[in-house]
Amino acid sequence: MSMGFYIALAILAIFVSVLLTIGLNQVPRVLRVLIRVDVQNDFCPGGNLPVPEGNLIVAIINKLSRLGKQWGFYDLVVDTQDSHPEDHGSFFTQHPGLAAFTETFLSGIKQMLWTVHCVVNTWGWQFHPDLDRSMVDKTVPKGQRKEVDSYSGFYDNGRNASEELKKQYPFLGQSTGLAEYIIAEAQKRGAEEIIIDVCGLAFRFCVSYTAKDARSLTYKGKQPRVRVIIDATKPISFAAGDVEAEIEALKALGIEIVTSENVLTEMEPRPYPYPYMH
Repeated sequence: MSMGFYIALAILAIFVSVLLTIGLNQVPRVLRVLIRVDVQNDFCPGGNLPVPEGNLIVAIINKLSRLGKQWGFYDLVVDTQDSHPEDHGSFFTQHPGLAAFTETFLSGIKQMLWTVHCVVNTWGWQFHPDLDRSMVDKTVPKGQRKEVDSYSGFYDNGRNASEELKKQYPFLGQSTGLAEYIIAEAQKRGAEEIIIDVCGLAFRFCVSYTAKDARSLTYKGKQPRVRVIIDATKPISFAAGDVEAEIEALKALGIEIVTSENVLTEMEPRPYPYPYMH
């Protein structure tokens, strides 16, 4: 072939490279986070506070996490870990005369009383043995202060309590550090927006509270896009219809309900330019 052909080919390659670079720079940089809530032994069959079929979501969560990191879809994978002292105020054993799964007040706010669970350094506190944690960027303990529970991975309970009550109990609604961590990572990576997917145990409580608090964050004047991966969570349900009601409540806040298949289809490898950060 002639020298002219190779010169033309080189010029074409440079032109295509410039177009791809321009296209890549025009794609908004997104920080994608997968939060895996409390996938611990005590919340699975055989534990002290088992969520029905809680163990069945582990394989789904592993697939999402492994492929999400391998294919560059998730920038961060975060595990939250319920981490209670043995005399935590949410345990019914700390309230003589009251039974588990009844409501009372703890530090001025409503509190469901639970069986003893996720006591630090016990088997129940440990993550499920089949949960792959090789790709986890950060583990966030929660529920460490005995005077207040912590359903959300972001804040202790009582974040929305009255200012008067917070003066009496200044530890209400304290941050676990997760919000600050995600915002800092977004800033460090030059992200324009944040997308947070939530899975784990249990829906209606820790998963729902985590999703709601994720949605309440603000980054560059915008709320994060938040999605609950519904088949990668299992609920604690006390009455017919309460799961469906919770789904509608989340949707009303702008939280999306998706399936793992939706997410896996979205994360399939794409040709360059790739719109996700590494």
